[in-house]
Amino acid sequence: MSDGWIKLHRKTLENPVACKDADYLAVWIYLLLKATHDEIPANFRGHKIVLKPGQLITGRMKIASDLSVNESKVKRILSAFKNDQQIDQQTSNKNSLITILNWNMYQKNDQQGGQQMTSKRPADDQQVTTNKKERTKECKKENIYSPGFAEFWRVYPRKVEKGNCYKKYQARLRDGFSEAQLFEAAEKYAAECKRNRTEQKYIKHGSTFLSDALPFEDFLKGGMTDGNRTGPDPEPDPDDLVSQAIAAGVTGDGFEGF
Repeated sequence: MSDGWIKLHRKTLENPVACKDADYLAVWIYLLLKATHDEIPANFRGHKIVLKPGQLITGRMKIASDLSVNESKVKRILSAFKNDQQIDQQTSNKNSLITILNWNMYQKNDQQGGQQMTSKRPADDQQVTTNKKERTKECKKENIYSPGFAEFWRVYPRKVEKGNCYKKYQARLRDGFSEAQLFEAAEKYAAECKRNRTEQKYIKHGSTFLSDALPFEDFLKGGMTDGNRTGPDPEPDPDDLVSQAIAAGVTGDGFEGF
């Protein structure tokens, strides 16, 4: 795995998990560099398997040793990547099989041997052009999400079923809710989950949070506040003269009726 090269996309700088700090970025680049770019045989859990492009077999101790990062932090970093759907991880009692998701988006078929670049330059150029077109199509699919939803998704605490969540997001906009309201609800729900240390499996999917039952309304202004449902004060009843008198400060001794 010491030969060859990888492509490092500029969008890495927009990845809030990979760029959380220097150790997160180091582990992310380490995984990219160590992943295979071709199918190779390997052993995992006592069975012979074939590693696919974008996969590697490694362990927390190995990563920690190679990068001089605390092993417990490596564990947290890998967990964060998995929760953000950047990697998939299968573990054994010795090591882990890690799959970098969306590997093909930026690495597919661009791992050409240097010895082929002279003899096959025209064919390689045509292949690279084709690959760029394929990646452009894939990037366009990713860019179907609106900027407002991208901000919503960035703060939402559980990132699964993004497409379904976007459909519900659009439905709520059609219902008359603003992007600012949906962002506010997601941000407050994320804060509540963090405060209560809610496990991922108990956090609502985004599509459920934005469902037709409107559970997100509890986190809007006048909704849930520190776990207790509150709402705007009701308008006073103009016919409720007793309540008006009390509000005006009339005591029991001075109250003569109306």
